[in-house]
Amino acid sequence: MKRDLTAAIAAIKDGKGPPLLLLFGDDFQVQEAGKTILDVLVPEDQRGFNFERFDGRSTPWDQVELSLMTPPFFPGKKMVWVENAPYFFSREQKGELSEQVLQLWNEGKKEDAAKLLIDLLVVEGWSQDQWERLEAASAGPLVELLDIDGREAREEAEALLAYCKSRGMDLNRRKEAEGHRLFELLDQGLPEWDFLLLTALQVDRRTRLYKRFEETDAVLFLGLERDRTGKLSRDQLVNFINQQLRQAA
Repeated sequence: MKRDLTAAIAAIKDGKGPPLLLLFGDDFQVQEAGKTILDVLVPEDQRGFNFERFDGRSTPWDQVELSLMTPPFFPGKKMVWVENAPYFFSREQKGELSEQVLQLWNEGKKEDAAKLLIDLLVVEGWSQDQWERLEAASAGPLVELLDIDGREAREEAEALLAYCKSRGMDLNRRKEAEGHRLFELLDQGLPEWDFLLLTALQVDRRTRLYKRFEETDAVLFLGLERDRTGKLSRDQLVNFINQQLRQAA
């Protein structure tokens, strides 16, 4: 049974929901939902000790797990928030990731585009050595990976590559984050003081891990669902427009 955000937050507040949750979809909605869950679980004056936030693309899983196994300083719940959770990607998702990289770049979200590109490279099996040999002046392999053509698109790929190089992106650090033990965590259960929040823009719903989260009612999509043709339903579109108008008011 799929829950909406209101029902999920009510269950978290009552302590009746699972002790972990994957939120994914629209970045604004995901971030706002994460902040709401934090407000529910951890008072603001306790967040220096009962709350930790990590970037899943660069944080080794051991560090996340150490935080989960460390009791909170204050009584009550400890929330561990892993953003950009990279644990739900697969090679079958290559086309979706490529489109999302270019979309983020064109929207001016350079940092997000760069991080998602690194995810794509890791999924495709690139090594740090391959990445370091790639130069902006010879971005052919990147153009091929993103499956783009045309002079303008090639210039965008070169600009994205130059930006990533300037940020010192490290594939090895991202690969360290892959060594997660989430399956074990689901089997063994979290310590009673924990709530683990995983957030992501993109996931592959076909992965075994995603399906396991879905089975435990620990996943929530926030965004616009599309039908099999890729089109938005009329009701979804109307609801989305009304939501944007309410936020702008």
